[in-house]
Amino acid sequence: MLDLKPNVFHQTMLDFAHGHSNVDLFSQACIEQYDHRPTDHYGYLFAQVFEPHVLAEIAALEGISRARLEQLEAGLGARIDSLRADIVRAAAMTPVEAVNVAAALISISRFGLAAHLLDTIDPATCDERDIFEIEMLRFVIANRLSDVRSAQRAFREMRRIAETARLPAERVIDAAGQAVVWHMKSRMIDRATFDWFLGFGNRLIADGDVEAGAKSSWYRAIAMIPASRGDGDRTRALMLRARSAGEESLRARPRAYELHLLKTYHESALKEYLYLTGDRDAALAEAHSLITLDPHWSPSHGEEAEIHLRFGDWEAAATCFERAGRMGPPFVGHHLFCAAQAWERAQAKQRALAIYADLLDLDDRNLSVVVAGVRLERRLGKSGEQIFEAAFEAVKASLGREHREYLQN
Repeated sequence: MLDLKPNVFHQTMLDFAHGHSNVDLFSQACIEQYDHRPTDHYGYLFAQVFEPHVLAEIAALEGISRARLEQLEAGLGARIDSLRADIVRAAAMTPVEAVNVAAALISISRFGLAAHLLDTIDPATCDERDIFEIEMLRFVIANRLSDVRSAQRAFREMRRIAETARLPAERVIDAAGQAVVWHMKSRMIDRATFDWFLGFGNRLIADGDVEAGAKSSWYRAIAMIPASRGDGDRTRALMLRARSAGEESLRARPRAYELHLLKTYHESALKEYLYLTGDRDAALAEAHSLITLDPHWSPSHGEEAEIHLRFGDWEAAATCFERAGRMGPPFVGHHLFCAAQAWERAQAKQRALAIYADLLDLDDRNLSVVVAGVRLERRLGKSGEQIFEAAFEAVKASLGREHREYLQN
């Protein structure tokens, strides 16, 4: 039976609070931003924004409905109470207040409440800067919800404002970096918008009056362009600029947010070495730097597992994935499922089946888990415990072609 004690990330997403030990950088930065949030100007920073399924996993681990969690009907403590009060008084807020509260809600994946708050803002009370900030948050929400049309609409509006209004360089650089990343990753941002923001961002950087943290994010974003062409030298040069700017930002403001800039550098460098140059030793060095910098962050251990997986070291991959999963959210289900798959390939089939059973306990309607578990259970025959057949019967009418083909392989 899956028995995970809530880790700090779990506590942060549930209660917007955590203890003072084993704190990961995301949780530290998330709460620092809220506790020092601006009230009369913009400037709420995101270390990272998670997809809705991360909150759904917290709900499953808590044994409560996802809807209750999304609506702040669960969770205790002063910060959650403050957010509830802010939602009640939304109509009386200035645009700056509403945007900053919406940003806080987005930081803990309450996207529906954040969108509602943005919709309460009266456009007649907004200037161009207000509209830019509103559209930036609408993009963030649309991005996490995979709403391509809304994401592109938000970017068209941000471009219009950036072309005609005087905005802080860092804000436009932030938007430009997002345009680059999400065009390169998924084409969520169209080519014309990407081209315009790429050119505008490069001009702002060339002018030189840009804060170091924004430069770090920009260089890391545009490094994706030469990487997509297989240009390792140019990619590395831009990544070194990203690291240098991140270190400069940390010297100026030694906070969890600035440490997170270095963390994301290591994450990106790991992928650079893994997928672009195929340098296993360099990728592992970046993974170890990640874990040293943020030892209580389970995804960093998952990153190390991906390296072992790519190079066919199934046992090492399984060990790292399982460690990540047992550490708790985010991505418990993903990490443990990958661990079970890797243990199967390492011929540790009983161990794999035990992990599938843990995942079945977490969600007995997860088709991938049920299909993988029943296939392995059948192959083990009498040595298995036959716990998946009933779950399989309950879901088999919902199986798609891929699941049925997997059963036959």
